[in-house]
Amino acid sequence: MANSIASPLEKEFMEIDGMEEVRSESRLGTSSLTLNFNLDKSIDIAAMEVQAAITRAQHKLPKDMPSTPTYRKQDPNSQPIFFMALVSDSVTTAALYDYAKTKIGQQLTKIEGVAQVQVFGVPRAVRINLDNRKLRLLGISLSDITQAIQQHTMILSMGRLKGEFTTLTLTSNGQLPYAKDYKKVVIKTVQSKPIYLEDVAECKDGVLRVEGRREVVVAAF
Repeated sequence: MANSIASPLEKEFMEIDGMEEVRSESRLGTSSLTLNFNLDKSIDIAAMEVQAAITRAQHKLPKDMPSTPTYRKQDPNSQPIFFMALVSDSVTTAALYDYAKTKIGQQLTKIEGVAQVQVFGVPRAVRINLDNRKLRLLGISLSDITQAIQQHTMILSMGRLKGEFTTLTLTSNGQLPYAKDYKKVVIKTVQSKPIYLEDVAECKDGVLRVEGRREVVVAAF
């Protein structure tokens, strides 16, 4: 994690004007970087430049990463000023998480004085259960499955648009959101006939990890 993810990001972050310190901590499966700017640096401009740096480093990061690196503005001395708990008996925990992150969280960040919003819960995920017998019959390997899914779920950098006052980072998000989208991924072609993922696997909408909780918490700083 340190060499393949943290180091490329650190090199790009150190090029940002006003950067005082970059600290990283890597563990199995995760890397966390803390960026400290001087007090004269606008936090909003810093956020845009951090996003641009992440985009520039994208081609240096492993292609099999499940998602692109994300960032958040944070004051080490800040404490949450607002908590909201979402509980439902009619929708899944993953649906609650999506609603909290895309609807409630985004609206809270627009309120003056709110520096950041964190959503704690269980993110949605797609689970793919392979049928080994069908794989053997069709001569398909696990690497064939992996490569096909990676090719259909790539996030590509498309450059930047620079204006007089604003710089916009362009990305192409090729992520497939639901199980039904994965079913039609073409694994390979046999005798001019495409083999779809649904032909050799069961694709189901689920959660990133199994938990008994049905609660999502939103915290505003």
